[in-house]
Amino acid sequence: MKRIGIYGTGKGGITVLETITQIRDKKGELVTGTCFFDDNENFIGTSIENLPVYGGKKLFDYSLDIDYLVLAIADRGKKKELYTKIKKKINKKFYTVIHPESYISSSVLIGEGSYIKSGAIIETNSCIGKCCIIDNNSIISHDNIIEDFVHIAPGATLGSSIVIGERTLVGIGANIITGMTIGSNVIIGAGACITFNVSANSVVVGEKAKIIGRNKGWK
Repeated sequence: MKRIGIYGTGKGGITVLETITQIRDKKGELVTGTCFFDDNENFIGTSIENLPVYGGKKLFDYSLDIDYLVLAIADRGKKKELYTKIKKKINKKFYTVIHPESYISSSVLIGEGSYIKSGAIIETNSCIGKCCIIDNNSIISHDNIIEDFVHIAPGATLGSSIVIGERTLVGIGANIITGMTIGSNVIIGAGACITFNVSANSVVVGEKAKIIGRNKGWK
């Protein structure tokens, strides 16, 4: 049995736990949620779904009885920082959570710690980076490259041969046409239709998409 620790006690963490209970790994081995981690002192020492909640510092206790981690936090910049810190200090493995009701082509590559939700479709020769979220009913066509810590929100649709830079958010129901390159740390608003390349740190909104500003959340 693989024992999973989930970092984040919000609704995203609960969703990860629910998915974990529905899957087995490729060898048929059961996967189970063991505990939660959170930096919010209001949650530390409590329990969620009958699992204990530890402070984030506890994560770096080598005696902690977990095999893998999942980072169930929405802040993509913080997720990158936390992933890097964990790898550097304790080199803990990250579990890739794939909902059994998603479709993933056999040629797709998925980085560790990513979460593929129910209804997601990922087609031939696409590559998904580390700690991404590919949300419900999103469609990623063939030959796309999704870099690390990206969130593809529910119902977003990507044509083929697209590159999306790390820490980018593609909003609910957004569409990106074939061949576009989206830089890192970009925010694409809900329902936007992207028909042009988007430079790093841009904020893009509207059905007839246009850049309205810069995302200053991270360097």
